[in-house]
Amino acid sequence: MKSYRPKRLGEQIKRELAEIFRSQRSQFGDFFLTVTGVSLPKDLRIARVWVSIYDDSDRDSVIKMLNSFSGRIRYQLAGRLHLRRVPELVFELDETLDKAIKIDNLLRESGIEDIIEVEEEQTDE
Repeated sequence: MKSYRPKRLGEQIKRELAEIFRSQRSQFGDFFLTVTGVSLPKDLRIARVWVSIYDDSDRDSVIKMLNSFSGRIRYQLAGRLHLRRVPELVFELDETLDKAIKIDNLLRESGIEDIIEVEEEQTDE
């Protein structure tokens, strides 16, 4: 039987972490950060938190800083979640947006985008 608890808890952790980072932005640094996802195994012991960092700051140092503050963040999360045991937090950089921008730029350079626009105009007529 498939358990939906890791997925539900991951979504709840994602919402709460986003609120923690929003309300206490000055404590964690002056950079724009978005929690893009949280994945949990069935035993719910370790939560992998995927974040996107939109500033020009050194992303690796931000991830290291978040991982060094993970105990403090976990403590704040424990006050918001009603769990017997709050998962350990491991922060990782989500590079999906960077990859999408790179692909978009490659498509623009190759001229494929022009072909797609022409096809769309023909289908609209």
